[in-house]
Amino acid sequence: MDKKETIKSRIKTLKSLFYFTGLVWIGFLIYTIYVFMNRAFESSLLISLLLIVSAMMILQYLKKNEVKKLKQLEEEE
Repeated sequence: MDKKETIKSRIKTLKSLFYFTGLVWIGFLIYTIYVFMNRAFESSLLISLLLIVSAMMILQYLKKNEVKKLKQLEEEE
């Protein structure tokens, strides 16, 4: 039972990290659009956007694995 609660806690943590990263991504996206419209485009902003998206994909993958573990534990009981 304790292992189940630990996995649920990990899922909640990964979900909150995913949403926080999404908010950061939206902020960077808005800033990148602003810079693109008003000044010269900077490639470092585009690279940072890609890194944030890849971090979001990794978090989503980790969350899916934890959900699988939780389902397996629930099926065993």
